[in-house]
Amino acid sequence: MEDDGETYYRVTVPRLPGLIAYGDDLEEGMAELEEAKKAWFSSCLRRNVKIPEPLTKKYSGKLLLRMPKSLHAYLAEEAEDENVSLNAFIVSKLAQE
Repeated sequence: MEDDGETYYRVTVPRLPGLIAYGDDLEEGMAELEEAKKAWFSSCLRRNVKIPEPLTKKYSGKLLLRMPKSLHAYLAEEAEDENVSLNAFIVSKLAQE
């Protein structure tokens, strides 16, 4: 994400509403998330708020995706401009949302 020209990462856990952490890079964001989780769980326990059960499904991390050729070309060119693989480029863009 960008704010006043500075790039930062916003890290969330969709199953844990309101749990948000920020970092200058993804590693810092993930470290901040671990600290935020402790506070989030403590707050839920104090307020007797139900904590969602962890998901037990396993995911491979692999996804087949169809897209228009024009979008594929655009993403490939952007990845090349960034000097990263198309896969890494798409993952970084998805992680920013």
